[in-house]
Amino acid sequence: MHVGKIKNLRVFALCFLALVVTPLPMLFDIDSTTTNSELLLDSFSMEDGFDTLTTPEKLKIMNNDEIWLPSDYEPALHKEGILDPVQVEQSGYSMTGNISARTDTMVNTEQSLTIDTAHDWVVSSAQVDVTNLEKLYVVNGSFDEGNLGYTVNPNGTLTNYPYGWSAVSNNANPDQAQQVSYEDSNGARFVSVQNKANESNPGLNWYTHYNGTYVLWNQTISITPYTEEFLLSFDFLYLKGPIWSALQDYFSIQVFVDGISVFTQDLPTLSERGIWYDSGTISVNKTIPSETAMFMIGLVIDETFLVDSDLDYDDADVTPDGIINCQYITVLLD
Repeated sequence: MHVGKIKNLRVFALCFLALVVTPLPMLFDIDSTTTNSELLLDSFSMEDGFDTLTTPEKLKIMNNDEIWLPSDYEPALHKEGILDPVQVEQSGYSMTGNISARTDTMVNTEQSLTIDTAHDWVVSSAQVDVTNLEKLYVVNGSFDEGNLGYTVNPNGTLTNYPYGWSAVSNNANPDQAQQVSYEDSNGARFVSVQNKANESNPGLNWYTHYNGTYVLWNQTISITPYTEEFLLSFDFLYLKGPIWSALQDYFSIQVFVDGISVFTQDLPTLSERGIWYDSGTISVNKTIPSETAMFMIGLVIDETFLVDSDLDYDDADVTPDGIINCQYITVLLD
């Protein structure tokens, strides 16, 4: 920021009195009479003029017995004052430092700078330096705003959802139910996807999850400016479900662009439940045939499997996984 103010400077000038000596015409009458005034002509002649003087002693004008020398004149006077005050601009700048801002959720898009108005500083210009600028193709990806709540078997029309998002599901068997939710926990907002299996054989605590089942959050994104190179990142928490290496590739979190899977995170091979995982930055290269694309993320079941809630699948201890981790597969996304 460039700021300016006006100050007056005192300018000092030295003034000197110049004495101009102009020879006056002289009339001399020389006779034998001698007075108390005497013109001494033995040092110079009138034709030589005053330029021939080299020392004060060469010129002595005696009048009434007083001798005047150049040193008898008063010295030049030193005077002080203000002559035409000059306007001077004093400049400086103020900075906020580095700021990370987002235009989709309007985080840190407004900043304030303090100006020293008490000393007459004013703003003349402001500028913003932008670095690491990235286009967010998926809006409200942090789920900061929306209507909290849940929806069972979502079909694209929701009452409770983060702004900009919708959700769909496919139920491969009527003994199942899918659910999505938009939740807040101590100010942190996120979405969830879930598949709930009904008991396959009543009384045996067996639960079956069926191939072809999915529950996905989705958003239509505008590819402007056009690109085929995207960076994807998100956090997820595996809240409920079996952890068992024998079920590898049976169910997962998947990301789709125009129906094509571009990322898969296997769930049953995770080390533990109940903690937030970071996907890291994922490079996605995808040709988009139009100016828009459908982005989807959620739970996909690729193989049918049956689990028994009386068994311990995760080998964490000897305690059975229980109904909560066999009947449900629940994932939180942020």
